[in-house]
Amino acid sequence: MKNLFYIIITAFVAVSCQNSNNTVEIPANQFVLKGQIEGLPAGYMLRYMESDTAKYGYIYDTIKVQEGGIFEYQGIAERHELVWISPQVDRVVKGTSRGYFPAKSSSFMFIVSPGNTVEFTGKITDFVDAYPSGTPENDDIGKLHKEIFPIMNESLNILVKLDKGEIDSIEIDSARRLSNELSKKATDAKRSFVQNNPTSIAALAYLEDMMIRSQVTDDEAEEFFAKMKDSNQNVSFYKAVEARVLAIQATKEGSIIPSFTSSLTFDSSTVKIEDYRGKYVVIDFWGTWCGPCVAEMPTVKEYAAKYPEKLQIIGIASESSPRGWKNFLERNDYNWPQVLSDKRNNDLISLYNVQGFPTKLVIAPDGTILKRFVGGGEAVFEYLDELMQEPA
Repeated sequence: MKNLFYIIITAFVAVSCQNSNNTVEIPANQFVLKGQIEGLPAGYMLRYMESDTAKYGYIYDTIKVQEGGIFEYQGIAERHELVWISPQVDRVVKGTSRGYFPAKSSSFMFIVSPGNTVEFTGKITDFVDAYPSGTPENDDIGKLHKEIFPIMNESLNILVKLDKGEIDSIEIDSARRLSNELSKKATDAKRSFVQNNPTSIAALAYLEDMMIRSQVTDDEAEEFFAKMKDSNQNVSFYKAVEARVLAIQATKEGSIIPSFTSSLTFDSSTVKIEDYRGKYVVIDFWGTWCGPCVAEMPTVKEYAAKYPEKLQIIGIASESSPRGWKNFLERNDYNWPQVLSDKRNNDLISLYNVQGFPTKLVIAPDGTILKRFVGGGEAVFEYLDELMQEPA
């Protein structure tokens, strides 16, 4: 009788997990991804997921692909989130002599949300010519990608040929020009999509992405966001864009620098920006993965020692590997205050509207933002020399 009871209960649960169409319902905190893609070989695809505990900041999940390019995958979805999945197909990777060009068109890209199913259709050529549908946001993003992925791929193919020396020398300038024109065409399409779809969750996701990549001006970002529908205000993308728009407004030259306190530091001490009132401060946003950042670190170190009475350097790093960050600092004796930006709990990159690396904010002794410098170069150091010569 006891065994019969368990059998009945198990059968009841199995039936209760199906709807009237006899399809299995998706648990509230999960999503389903499925598709059949022409040219996708049997094997495994990879999903990359951020993780605070992983050695390099990411963990991986595999997605089995059956013969005929058929796949189905179920994953956790606590909120709306952009997802990239690598098909693990060499021909879509845009390799160069120094690595590869990161390209959205080399991945399956879509938006997950709790309880939803996303389906891909299309094919694999020399890029992922396949697009999502199944939810309003993925219908939107699928239409956009169908427009821009072929354009992006054409631009990247030109860059790869230029890198490999496969274009005749007399055609190099025109090839570069064409690649730039194609890239601009894709960016313009994204900008138009965001501007013309203010109620779309996909438009919010793309606005955040374009702000991070400096593909919209601060004025455009504020204008586009002002038109976004308030009904999306609980969506993660809305909150991320809102934080960046507030950061734009709070970090304009002439504003008082927004406050931060963090103990996520190299030596576990607490760094508080207000503690440095009375000195000029340079906040240096950098990362060990950023070539120009690393190249100018010796000069930053030189200036940290050059004006010890009047100038304080504070480093804020965006890193996927805290261990690698600490090893790099220790190995090079970069011993001014160093802080790690934490995306989840203390996102200083968003707080200060950092859109490129390196970025440096120069702060007056009273906390006023004097200048923002984006990218490497001598301009910030020349400006500091001028400031240090002024009377106190």
